[in-house]
Amino acid sequence: MACCHACAQRLWGAIAIRTFFTPTFLHCVDVLIVAALCLMPTETYLGLGLLLSALAGANLWFNVFVVRPQLRNYSPSDVDLQHRLWNLLLPVVGDLALLGAGAGPAAGRGQVLTGLAIVTIAFLVIGIRNAWSTMAWIITRRIDGPRG
Repeated sequence: MACCHACAQRLWGAIAIRTFFTPTFLHCVDVLIVAALCLMPTETYLGLGLLLSALAGANLWFNVFVVRPQLRNYSPSDVDLQHRLWNLLLPVVGDLALLGAGAGPAAGRGQVLTGLAIVTIAFLVIGIRNAWSTMAWIITRRIDGPRG
């Protein structure tokens, strides 16, 4: 909570929303997309693999070209290592794992679906943790009022 409070004192505005709020929403949406893709009754391994790879590619693009440059707007004292880990590093690792999980079904390897389940759970954990952090940030911001 202290970490969120420190960030709340320094961060506010569109850049903060694009850097922290939007990725959290997208991680939760990723879980729903993966679940929907896996539940499609007519989906082939090749189709599933290609769609998962496309999702991973879109996520990587977003994290590398949208979130990472926005984090450069802040000094290390504004955004601590914990926020960089949960909002950039772990999602990129998850996206790379999703890319690998997408390559498995495309190659006809059904056992990769276990890895896909693990990646999906990881995205769910990242999304829930970041949503909790965001809620703490919002509550702290409301209690203390805008700083500036």
